[in-house]
Amino acid sequence: MAAQHYKEIAQRIVNAENSFIACMEEDYALTESQALAVFNLYKKEKILKIDSGIGSWTVKHGAFLDKSTIQNAVKMTQEQVA
Repeated sequence: MAAQHYKEIAQRIVNAENSFIACMEEDYALTESQALAVFNLYKKEKILKIDSGIGSWTVKHGAFLDKSTIQNAVKMTQEQVA
């Protein structure tokens, strides 16, 4: 019973990650690799916070979702994408 609960939480985390990356691709016209690099940067810098109960990521401040901020993050991660 408990193992199933943890599997469901893990699946929600994976779904949240995929959803965040898909939103980055759609909203900011990023490639999948660019969106993944930005996601990893934000996660590494603890800009993102996971809510595993509902399966979504939130940013610490809305400014991190500004188009110019996302573009700067893409520039910072260009080495990872290449």
